[in-house]
Amino acid sequence: MTKAYPNLFKLLWYSNLPCFKVSNITENYLLKKCSWAGKTVNCSTIFQTVPTDSGMCCAFNAESGLKASAYSDLVEEMRNKSSQDNEEKIIENAKVGEKKGLQILVDQHSDHTSYGTVFSNFNGFKVFIGEPAEFPVPRERSIKIQPGLEHFIELSGYTVKTDTKVRGELPEKRNCYFKDESNLDFY
Repeated sequence: MTKAYPNLFKLLWYSNLPCFKVSNITENYLLKKCSWAGKTVNCSTIFQTVPTDSGMCCAFNAESGLKASAYSDLVEEMRNKSSQDNEEKIIENAKVGEKKGLQILVDQHSDHTSYGTVFSNFNGFKVFIGEPAEFPVPRERSIKIQPGLEHFIELSGYTVKTDTKVRGELPEKRNCYFKDESNLDFY
């Protein structure tokens, strides 16, 4: 299985429509047009492909929480193969207002591709909103949106800061871990 896994993972990487145009793979891709902070941008400068509990997904403002491993190396290799530009990924602060946040035009290509998974027969899109380093679990927590319609999702954020003295407390007492304290396989 160890030898077969990289090839299986590469096959699964393209089992969904890719986020961006991938030469020699498909002309069909999801993200057709992107705007951020009121400016039209190349979608690949603000999105990346990430693995989720439901397959591959297009992620905005994601940070890798993967620990160094053969799996994280494989994810990075596939991202580099799928990327069509070498522009630096810069996310500046959004502005207030309906047209000043993130706007995307997505194409499901339902005239060329049939959608469906073993988990769902929903024919639309799922939007997962979480922390940048959080593993996306759209099967458990997502907003479903219908194709062919315009949708508006309003978000607001907040920042939680912890006093450095809290690190001296046991994780069981403070009921949380810092990023460098976990012993999970991938995160």
